[in-house]
Amino acid sequence: FFPSTEHDSDSTIRDLFATNGYMLDMIIENTVKVVSFRYESDHLKSLICALKQSSADLSTQIHAIIDCGAILAGSDLKNFSHVVLQLLPRDRFEGILFYDGVTHHDWVVLERSGRCLPKDISPVNEKDSFAIFDEPRCRGSDLKLCTEAVALLTLAPNLCKDKLMQAAGRLRKLGQRQKLVLIGGNDVFSKLRDVLNTPKASHFTPENILTWVMKNTVEMNVLGLSNWADQGYFYASTYLKSPSLCISDEILELVDFYGKSFNKCAVSDIAKNSRHFHLKRTGGKAKLHTEMKSIVTAIKDRVARYGDDFSVVASGCDEECERELEMEIEREEEKEIEIPSMDPVLEKPWNFKSIFSCKSPKELPTRVISLKGFVQ
Repeated sequence: FFPSTEHDSDSTIRDLFATNGYMLDMIIENTVKVVSFRYESDHLKSLICALKQSSADLSTQIHAIIDCGAILAGSDLKNFSHVVLQLLPRDRFEGILFYDGVTHHDWVVLERSGRCLPKDISPVNEKDSFAIFDEPRCRGSDLKLCTEAVALLTLAPNLCKDKLMQAAGRLRKLGQRQKLVLIGGNDVFSKLRDVLNTPKASHFTPENILTWVMKNTVEMNVLGLSNWADQGYFYASTYLKSPSLCISDEILELVDFYGKSFNKCAVSDIAKNSRHFHLKRTGGKAKLHTEMKSIVTAIKDRVARYGDDFSVVASGCDEECERELEMEIEREEEKEIEIPSMDPVLEKPWNFKSIFSCKSPKELPTRVISLKGFVQ
């Protein structure tokens, strides 16, 4: 027997050895630490502090920031790069490599001299630079970092599997000598503790992070399953039929848009009601096109497989109104904000005796301005 002719009969084992399983294993085996940092009013300052702390704790230099959590979103990467460059050792890093979306619209290298050039014409090599992958560049970007690069990968509160694996894949030699450090703020780790039911002081492992990420992925897939089924039933029920059936009834009243209450419903029940609605308005199952009968059955089986054990909060609104109301609900959710500790100012008693010994108001321990200046 030759190895190429032998196949495992268990499809689950084959799936685990496929790309998803391979990348998940790479993240587990090559994450050196999971770090929680406190958000300050300035997120960039918090990230810089986490960068310095991680380098000190690991006794090794960090070579890149992979901003999967979008902490740098909306910030000036050039100014941020100037600050980071001052913290890096001169004998190891010659510049900062980041994407300039304002001037060059390309990857650029900020050199020690302050000059900023596109990476293709800069004399500084990629492996001699500190790389910053902002959130849009966490997918598809390919940089030739040094073979022993250690990257900080930021986490977001609702991070899903695909986004995490794409971000980790920016290290092309992950699994050889390149490593990851996973970092997140209090918002990330508070949700992580709720999911894992762990005390506040617990230390987390890469396995804990991936468990939480997979739960987020399942929840996001469930949220889209009912809409996917509704669109599929609409397409199948109107296939090669009168164009008038493809036009939905126009809703003009606000009561029809937003008047219905929210209820917790099983995903399978929502899809079932959608199927009955579309089939009823187009003539029933008997009027389905022959090619569409198998599609309707496939949709029904897929919803039963992936959505039978899950429920979502839904109303009778259309998809656009659902999204608007979801945003309103998110705004109304209570946000836990940690107020940074502040030291009170030491109050000094006034020297009232100076009032009787001074010869001019200007000699008093206070600021004195003229009446004319005060009125102005």
